[in-house]
Amino acid sequence: MKKTVSLSLAVLVFAVSRSLAQSPFSPSAPGPSATATSPPVRAQLSWDGAVTDPALPEPPPPPSDPSPRFWGSVDYLLWWTSQGRLPPLLTASAPAAGAILGPDTVVLFGGSRLDSEEHSGGRFVLGGWLNPERTFGLEVGYLFLGSRAVTFQTGSDGAPGTVAIGRPFFDAIANAENSQLVAFPGQLAGRAVVTVSTRLQGWEGLGVCNLWRTPTWQVDAMFGFRYLELNEGLGIGEDLTVLPGVPLTGGSAFRVLDQFDTNNRFYGWQFGARGELRWGNWSLSAAAKVALGDSHQVVTINGSTLIIPAAGSVLVGGLQPGGLLALSPNIGRFERDKFAVVPEATVSLGYWVTRFCRATMGYTFLYYSSGARPGDQINRVVNPSLLPLNQPAASAAGPAQPAFAFHDADFWAQGLNFGLEFRY
Repeated sequence: MKKTVSLSLAVLVFAVSRSLAQSPFSPSAPGPSATATSPPVRAQLSWDGAVTDPALPEPPPPPSDPSPRFWGSVDYLLWWTSQGRLPPLLTASAPAAGAILGPDTVVLFGGSRLDSEEHSGGRFVLGGWLNPERTFGLEVGYLFLGSRAVTFQTGSDGAPGTVAIGRPFFDAIANAENSQLVAFPGQLAGRAVVTVSTRLQGWEGLGVCNLWRTPTWQVDAMFGFRYLELNEGLGIGEDLTVLPGVPLTGGSAFRVLDQFDTNNRFYGWQFGARGELRWGNWSLSAAAKVALGDSHQVVTINGSTLIIPAAGSVLVGGLQPGGLLALSPNIGRFERDKFAVVPEATVSLGYWVTRFCRATMGYTFLYYSSGARPGDQINRVVNPSLLPLNQPAASAAGPAQPAFAFHDADFWAQGLNFGLEFRY
């Protein structure tokens, strides 16, 4: 009997032990979360901490470092520039008016500002931090707008019934409006061309000081030196032929040229600030700078008249100094210096297409407060006796006009920027 009980107890203990070994509460049990059919769950976080769905495609990676050691950018500029004021340069009227500026005269070119014209250009920037903490760095930049010329031309063959075309001026002797003819029915055939050109370029060297920085935004202060150069030109050319039936001068030809060129060079100290806000792969940047300094203004005025007499003409041929608005009193090179202010503001939207490359699109406004522009340097007061087409210089009489005097004007350029920025 005792042997039977002992054997039964042994069997019971073995069954309980085996049952406990297979219990889900046993430390050695595999558990429901470790079944062979359950794939591992991998948590994915974006660079700004947002959870992403593994089933969706990942966006382009953000910058590896919100504040890299080196940076550089290349931008294409599509900008518009302000055009200077122009006096009336070409007119048309009925022959009875003789193209003299009056109520019935139509101004063909000049008399107001030109429409703003677009320019293509570029901007290049290169910079880097100088210390490991990335709180102080240097940056250099260069920008240019390619030369853009606006050309206007008009003319007539002088046939009966055509209009009179002229170049108006204020007669210093008669104290009234007058005109030099370009074309007149039955007497003069001619063509006039006016060309206005503009070109801008400049560079800057800046120290950059970081003021605040977080993973999503940053603010820097900037200070340094700025150079800006604005070159403009205004040329007025005439190609004239006296009709054969005109007594004494019939068949003669004339080439008349007035040229007004201006060169403005700005040298100044610059300071400003810029900031950048980042979210995901997008960024929004803004910068404002202002430079204070010297504007060196240079005005160069030239004029010439080529006389080609026909057989039997009383005219003396050859190249003579002076045109119409550029004569002996104002021909030459003139220089002066004036204080000027050059502010600039930029806003830009960017997207990181790779870990180290960002595509940007933005807007920039640049202002130049004090410069010499060619149209403002024209003096319409002319002494007709100084004109090479009228009399030899030895017989000139009256006031020395047109006299030269500097006149200030402002300039602005604004437009769109499209570029790539690289950070490393």
